[in-house]
Amino acid sequence: MSVDINEICEQSFATHKATLIQDSDRYLIIDWRREDGSVNYYVNYIVDKKRGSLIVSGDLGDSIATWYNHLEPADLKRYIHNDVGYYIGKFQCTSDKYSFDTENILSSIKYHIEDDVVIDYV
Repeated sequence: MSVDINEICEQSFATHKATLIQDSDRYLIIDWRREDGSVNYYVNYIVDKKRGSLIVSGDLGDSIATWYNHLEPADLKRYIHNDVGYYIGKFQCTSDKYSFDTENILSSIKYHIEDDVVIDYV
């Protein structure tokens, strides 16, 4: 059985409505969510026109793409639609593959914090 991503998207986003939150000289902010207000599959778009950044955040994940120059939303649409690879190349990424050793963290905190500071927060 094959999965058709277009069908899944059509079903998942069928009742989504866009709401313009802000459109100033600097920022364009659009909230896109189900018409019942649910956060299931919601997406928030922030365009920093001056810096040339598109920040996408929401229920399905987050990304930041930056062109480092003035950017009009109409141009941004064209950049993404005509060359998705170029858009992906503008992503700013970090990795969350860092492994935390809980015991080391706790012993370091205990070593570096004086007792009177800890007592103030208890």
